Formats: sequence, structure tokens, C-alpha cells
Amino acid sequence: MSDTQKLDHMLQSTRDIDVLLGRLLSEAMHTTHAEGGTIYLRAQAGFRVAHVQNDALLATMRPSDIAALVSKGIQAESGGSIAGHVAATGEIIRLTDTNQLPPDASFTFDASVDAALGYRTKAMLATPLLSADGTVAGVLQLINPISDSAVFTDDDVAFARDLGRIATTALERARLERAMLLRMVRMAQLRDPTETGTHVNRVAAVSVSLLNLWAQQTNADTTWHDSMVDDLRIAAMLHDVGKVAIDDAILKKPGALDPHEYAAMQEHTVIGAALFDNGDAPSDRLAHDVALHHHQRWDGTGYPAVDINGTNRPLRGDEIPLAARLVAIADVHDALASKRAYKDAWPQERIASVLREGAGTHFDPVIAALFVDNLDSINRIRAAVAHDSGT
Repeated sequence: MSDTQKLDHMLQSTRDIDVLLGRLLSEAMHTTHAEGGTIYLRAQAGFRVAHVQNDALLATMRPSDIAALVSKGIQAESGGSIAGHVAATGEIIRLTDTNQLPPDASFTFDASVDAALGYRTKAMLATPLLSADGTVAGVLQLINPISDSAVFTDDDVAFARDLGRIATTALERARLERAMLLRMVRMAQLRDPTETGTHVNRVAAVSVSLLNLWAQQTNADTTWHDSMVDDLRIAAMLHDVGKVAIDDAILKKPGALDPHEYAAMQEHTVIGAALFDNGDAPSDRLAHDVALHHHQRWDGTGYPAVDINGTNRPLRGDEIPLAARLVAIADVHDALASKRAYKDAWPQERIASVLREGAGTHFDPVIAALFVDNLDSINRIRAAVAHDSGT
């Protein structure tokens, strides 16, 4: 199997669009030795930033700067930005220096982002991602190759062209799957206003980041890793889907729930898990486990109670599936860090204190420690989720 065929297989076997975009951009950066890259996807108004990678830059940026960068879309127009020109024309653009554009160039380079961040975008390669009907579905933009020549080569251009061709069907399929997922989330949102597409995207992104950190720290056997990353994002997005069956009077009650109401609310875990009972695929089993067990607690005082060797009780410790442990802390963090109608976002110091106090009681102590130790990078990940991806 050729390298192109292997890449095509990897992309076609990836279900979640955010995982797909990450793998697509990582492969493009690795092959061309680019320092950074951005993928723009067509949206209702122009093209939006769907994924961005640049370790040298993002690691030093404030979450607010990342949110502003991600929200900066482009219009498909000749005479506009470089990526916008590619979106309008379907042409590949390769530049040696963005400060020295060809005299006849029908596009411009916006240096305002560089100026604001103290960065220098020099060499650039931008290629269209074409739909099956030939229209431009997105733009892949790579910058600053880390090589002796510091320029993109003819081989890089040929690779980008091939990548733009083979990625299209995978992107279209993943976008359709994300659209279906978000419809399910929006059904839950009709009942519970806190269950938004942006919330579940943030929980999913943070859960995957925690999985990666956990695998690195524990030296776990990660032969399952790539598949679980893909499935975990989807499962995390659907963690509260069972709320569609909970009474509005309970979901939208402004005050504390009484014991009867609280017991009814707990049923959303069982209802959500039941949606995946008949699925045999690993992704269905993972979604079942996350929906059922993301309210379990490390000390065994969570819910729901399940049959354990003839005893009906909540799970505790390592009995709780890893995916549910990851989603549990990501979900609590996002709720605390987000502004809601009934509260302001909590300060990070207060959130860190709650997570430390919950280690070994509410949360897996290893995962809680990883979360607190990497809170800055987690906040940057949350900031990059500025929209309902895939819509």
C-alpha cells in the first residue's frame, strides 16, 4: 500500500470531523515540515477557521487571543486574502515571502494577526479542498517550513494537491455525521438550554486532550488510542442526550430539585445509554458507557446504581470506564468555567481548587491532577472551540 493509499485509508476510517481535521493537518505539516497550518471550511457566510495548529505560537497565546483567531473567517473573493483567493478560484498558491507578493498578485496578505501576536508568517502554501462536484469545500493553508531552504518545494505542492483531492469524501462524510450529532444535541438543548453545541464540543475536545495526557503519563498500551480518540469525541458530545426524555419542569426548574425530582433527573443516564444498547460497534459501546456512567464518582457515591456481581450499587474507582472518568471532569470544568443565566464563569483559581478537592472523591485522582497541571493548555483548547463545528 502506497503512502497516499495509507493516508486515504486513515482519513476514510475517521468518523469525527474534528479528529479528521487534526489528522489531516498534522499529516500535511509533517510531510511538508510546516511550522503551522490552518484549515478553513465553507460555512453559511464565507469560510470559517475549522482547525489550526502551530505549537510555537499557540503555546504562548492567551485563550482570548486564540478565540479571536479562530473566529476570524474569510470570504471567497479574488483580490481578498490569500486563502480567500484560493477559495474563490480553486488555484494553489505558493509564496516564498508573504511580504514580497508578485506585482500582479490578485490577493493580499493581512499582516494584522502577525503584528498583534508578534509572529512572522513568511513562506505559505494554500491549496483548495475540492468537493466531488468541483466546488471548493475548504482551504488548507500551511506556513513556514522548518527546513534549510525554508520554502515549500514542488514535491510539497504535489502532495498538497493530492491531499486536497483525497480528503474531500472523508470531510463530506464526517460533516454529515457531525450534523446528525448536533441535531441530537439540539433536541436535548430544546429541553435543557445549557446543553449547547458549543458546550458539547468543548467537553469533547477537552476529554480527548485528557486522554492523550493520560496515555502519555501512564505509558498505557495505546494500540487502541487512535480509534478511541475518534470514538471518544462522539461519545462525549452525546453524554447528556438522555435529557430529551426528562420533564421540562425538572430540567428548567430555577431552584434546587427535591429528592423525587433529583431521582427523575438521574434517569437521563439510563435513558441516554439505552439509545446505544443494540449497537455492537466499539463506538456504540463507548457512547453507552459515557452516557451511563459520566455521573459516577471515584468514591462510589455517584449514580446510577448497576448490578455488580449480584449487588446493585454505583461504580467506584477503576470500575468506572476510563472514557466516563474523562468526560466527567471535562463536563464539570466546562460548567464551572462557562457563564450561564444563573451564574458568572468561575475564576480559574477557584475551579482548580474544586478539582483538587474532588480528586479521589469525585474524580479519578490521576486525571484530576493531570487536569489541574495542564489547566492553561486546556483553557486554550476550550477557547479554540468557538462554534458548533461541522455545521
